[in-house]
This record gives sequence, C-alpha cells and structure tokens, in this order.
Amino acid sequence: MITREIKTTEEFLALLEQDEPLENLAFHNMDLSEISDLILKSGVRDSLFLGCILGDSAVCSLQDKNYI
Repeated sequence: MITREIKTTEEFLALLEQDEPLENLAFHNMDLSEISDLILKSGVRDSLFLGCILGDSAVCSLQDKNYI
C-alpha cells in the first residue's frame, strides 16, 4: 500500500533527513538519475517508481524490493 507520494527530489532529500523508514512511497514521472546512488543507499523498499528516469544500475538494484 502506497502511503506517500514524493513530488520533488527536494521532498525526498528532506525525507531522508527525518530518519524514517523509506517504504511505501510513490515517485511519478521524475528524473531521479542525479540521485540514483543516494536512492540505492537509502534502502527504499516497497515503493513505486512509475515513469521515472533512473540510472541503469539503480533499476537493476531497485527492482528486487520495489515496483518499477
């Protein structure tokens, strides 16, 4: 179940600072290529990346625990 939609990269970065679990998030039509490595390190899981641009290695790693 998706519980929060992330609309900007700034919103995601602010969420990282809150030290909360990064799960059940929705990213829609965002260019996340510049923060792909950060997304991988953050441990995002059970989240939806719909129409997003990600680095190739990020797609491979994220698809195990997320919906791409």
